[in-house]
Amino acid sequence: MVYLNLVISDDLIDEFKICTRLQYNGKLDIKSAKGTSWTFYYRLGRIVWASGGTHSFRRWRRQMTQHCPEFDINEVFLCAENTSLDYWDYEILEFLHKQSKVTLHAVVWEI
Repeated sequence: MVYLNLVISDDLIDEFKICTRLQYNGKLDIKSAKGTSWTFYYRLGRIVWASGGTHSFRRWRRQMTQHCPEFDINEVFLCAENTSLDYWDYEILEFLHKQSKVTLHAVVWEI
């Protein structure tokens, strides 16, 4: 069983390497055996955004608090249609940036 998980991990690492080598533009969807899914967005072979996981809203709130402390996270209200997009978190950052509520430097996080 441990070996099987290791093989899957190696395949996943190979996928990341291929996307980098080919300077891939697009998205890479990954789903675990337990049903959790992630999406990695690429531009010229580099990961520019990632979303998904079990607690994506918690992660987004934690990142906002850490990288944009001047922004009041309680100003953001989400409804079901806002989070139906795979990249809802990116859309919110783009909106906040256009409204000059967060800076571009603040929203460029390391994945």
